[in-house]
Amino acid sequence: MNYNILILILIIFAISSCAKTERTNWSVQNRVEISPEGETLQLSSLFKNYRIIPLQGEPLDAVIDASVADSLLIVRGKSENSSIHLYDINGEYKNAMVLAGRGPNEAYVIQSFRVIDSTTVEILCNYAQKIYTYSLKENKIVKQCDLPKEVLGAEDFIRLDAGRYAFFKPRKSLQASQDDEYKINILNLATNTIERQYIPITHNDEYIAFAQKRRFHTNKGRFLYYDVFSPGIYQIHPDSLSLYIAFEEGKYAFPQALLQKKYRSFDEFAEVCSPQCEYIWGHVDMAESSRYVLSTYQYAHALYLNVIDKATMTSKSYTHIYDDLITDSTFEVEDVLCSISATPHIQIFSMEPFQFREIIAQKKRNGTFEAYQKNYPQPCALVDRLSDDDNSLVILFYE
Repeated sequence: MNYNILILILIIFAISSCAKTERTNWSVQNRVEISPEGETLQLSSLFKNYRIIPLQGEPLDAVIDASVADSLLIVRGKSENSSIHLYDINGEYKNAMVLAGRGPNEAYVIQSFRVIDSTTVEILCNYAQKIYTYSLKENKIVKQCDLPKEVLGAEDFIRLDAGRYAFFKPRKSLQASQDDEYKINILNLATNTIERQYIPITHNDEYIAFAQKRRFHTNKGRFLYYDVFSPGIYQIHPDSLSLYIAFEEGKYAFPQALLQKKYRSFDEFAEVCSPQCEYIWGHVDMAESSRYVLSTYQYAHALYLNVIDKATMTSKSYTHIYDDLITDSTFEVEDVLCSISATPHIQIFSMEPFQFREIIAQKKRNGTFEAYQKNYPQPCALVDRLSDDDNSLVILFYE
């Protein structure tokens, strides 16, 4: 990715979430120090196996989210007719789950989706005005729920129990009220009331749009939340919020004074988050599986992939990936493999076919292709069937 474009994207991620979240008085379960070591991650040190899924059929602009439900793959990616699609585990297209439009069972924008169980997916749409319930068994929408105006503008959601949901709002809505001042809103659908609210929306959240893809996670009965510049990964309880993993305030931590300052413009904060910045910034998009928490952040001139090992509660950051499972190549973080989501035991990445084809072409030019073909027969056979304009490849890495 072009460095200047990357800087712009991550600044947009960063500025919009400069919240006045205090690090004190939080109940903390685990502590981790994050520092930019700048080493190379060998994929086989994290994952035992993989599965490459070439998405066939409907052309998609890009894959921005994906999840697995038994033998099915749910994919968020814009096409001519929809932004959320159903595939089988081999990548064969089944159908659009919600058609684009303003009619019954249609949506003009999709915010997020959640796999509830092996047969049910819930889809947040129309700027958090509706939740559609999609039955994977019946291949259709079986229920819709109109949401109250208090959650209008929410960009992500998660189901806490049969009747309660948490919604994330990046900024106040145009119809702002005294109740419209918090990022996390716990809604009781039975009563259509907000039961609890956490994390105040601040001045800096108001004037820059946010583009972080993933806010909420669920794993082994835990409901987790992460936002850029948070002091760690929060756990949502029925009646409270705690820090599941707190980030230690080492020398790389972004100072609270800089986060709480009222910036007058985008450019003013952009100067703070320049390549000369001595702090970690733009720390986004957690993907939590059973063993690992993956995320990316910016430090100096490089993008880092951070890996938290939950078994030891240790953290390590990398600027390069040695993919010894599929491509037998080394590349910068997110140059080829992009983390898009996670499920228990699986970290989900995407890869563009043209990049895979270029890696193979380079091997043919430098004389290493025959050895690659011998040692990596399955991915090598796949690349022969790909064209540059095919859909993104979805890759499941198994722990």
